[in-house]
Amino acid sequence: MEHPTSQAPVDGDVLEFIRSRLPGFSPAERRVAEAVLETPGNVLHMSAARLAKASGSSVGSVVRFCHALGLPGYQDFKIRLAQRSAPAWSPSTRSVDRASSNPAQKVFADIADALVDTAHAMDVAMLDRVADLLINAQRILIVATGTSSPIAADMAYRLTSIGLPVSYPVEVDTQQAAAHSLGCKDVCLAISHSGRTPSTIDSIRIAITNQTPTVALTSFANSRLSGIAEAVLVAGSRPAGVRSEEMASRLVHLAVLNALCVLIVRRSGRDRIGSSKDCQRVSLQCRHDMGPAGAVVDEREVGDQAGRDPAPVPQPGNGGRAGGDQGDRLGQGREASADKGGDATE
Repeated sequence: MEHPTSQAPVDGDVLEFIRSRLPGFSPAERRVAEAVLETPGNVLHMSAARLAKASGSSVGSVVRFCHALGLPGYQDFKIRLAQRSAPAWSPSTRSVDRASSNPAQKVFADIADALVDTAHAMDVAMLDRVADLLINAQRILIVATGTSSPIAADMAYRLTSIGLPVSYPVEVDTQQAAAHSLGCKDVCLAISHSGRTPSTIDSIRIAITNQTPTVALTSFANSRLSGIAEAVLVAGSRPAGVRSEEMASRLVHLAVLNALCVLIVRRSGRDRIGSSKDCQRVSLQCRHDMGPAGAVVDEREVGDQAGRDPAPVPQPGNGGRAGGDQGDRLGQGREASADKGGDATE
């Protein structure tokens, strides 16, 4: 089995580095990794044998786990662990909320932990690179599905509001069709928590065949998506149950994309977000052009958002008046129409 090793030892936050590579570890190495992530402060005081016993593995598995991180041995791993900011991971600050019986407090703690981890581990150079790709792109296509769809829609809205040419088709088939039309001066941005979503990966592969630069935002560095995208942003949450992990990761991805938008504004010299009416028109355009088949856009809302007066809405009991207004538009006299009375049925 191929291990999630790197050419150089782990750089940045060692715990976030471990978390992002969990799916690629062997079963024994993963048990060691999970023990480290659960109580990193305690691991600092453990020998390799004690960690092996605590994780239900062997000393050899502990050593292989260290090698998988690009480190020579267990002592080097403990040094890297000790160099990490201790207060954020101390049991006194991180275990209190998790010990609570209140589920809401646990959710908040997971989200707070995930955001702190991301702040420590984010690859700033990669964030700069992605910002440059998006700024210079002729067209930006965002592809995502499932729980990543709201994140993609939010990103499309924000990028469009600062003047970038972006589209996010909701339907998977439309995403892949749009990927076929991309060229070498465009960018395809994929968002996936697991990095294993087949339709998203297919869209990226289509873009790659067209020599289109590709960007991925995912929670796992050794996922399939990370392996094929040209530029990869890795950010997510520590394992805390599947549903809790996914919820926290969605908020982390939103935070990363918001930071990316701020960076784009500063690097491109754009000093303001688009006007409210521009943003509203973008939202309506997305609903009209990229909504599911059969979706209906409320024409009154379109009139409001585009700065026009909404179409009149007939009210019960005043059908004659509505008919009179219609008669005016057709060149008929208001009085003649009003004399008809009753409900307008034309």
